[in-house]
Amino acid sequence: MKITGRILIFLCVFCFIGKLSAQTGTIRGTVVNKLNNEAVPFAPIAITGTTLGTTSSENGTFELKGLQPGVYNLEVAVIGFKRFTLFDVEVKPTRVTQIKIELE
Repeated sequence: MKITGRILIFLCVFCFIGKLSAQTGTIRGTVVNKLNNEAVPFAPIAITGTTLGTTSSENGTFELKGLQPGVYNLEVAVIGFKRFTLFDVEVKPTRVTQIKIELE
């Protein structure tokens, strides 16, 4: 009986931890040139005040996964364009927030 109880407790804790880790969100988007709407490849996208970030792909798309729910500011700095900050990007649990970053 003791072993069965311990296994049951372990399974409950394991399921609870799995549920907590699943409560993250994603920011997905595209970085484009505002003048001609062309993709801006390899643009670094950083979440202000953190060490989190990514780089846009060849076609300007990017994805930041596993983010805790909250509100974030994104910074993009590419040579030949003005530094850009997108304020108040909201991340919700288990959701994908779609954005478009237009650089000038």
